[in-house]
Amino acid sequence: RLDAAADRAAALSARLPSAQPWPAELRNLLAHVLVRLGRRRDALEQFRLTGPYATSFPWDRDADDPLGRFLEVRQDVLLAVASGSESTGTDASGARSGGPGTERRGRPDPRDH
Repeated sequence: RLDAAADRAAALSARLPSAQPWPAELRNLLAHVLVRLGRRRDALEQFRLTGPYATSFPWDRDADDPLGRFLEVRQDVLLAVASGSESTGTDASGARSGGPGTERRGRPDPRDH
């Protein structure tokens, strides 16, 4: 369900203008969700479309410095995609990635909501 919702949100995001402030909240949240799902290549596209418009939410959930967290996750995603390891390693929360439920055996994580 999360992947299907992320796909619909990505389709909506693709129809909105890039590097504009008003769709930034959607794209920041979508990038966060995509990273948590282990979909770094898709997250990288959202970071590209976001441009310079980092929002505090959802990055303030993981750190006291939301901008620093945004920049850290964006850099990690860029490096993972560039190295070809975008679906392995750890996600933005530090949990093992590889798809939803990989480590939790399909149980939802309360932080996913």
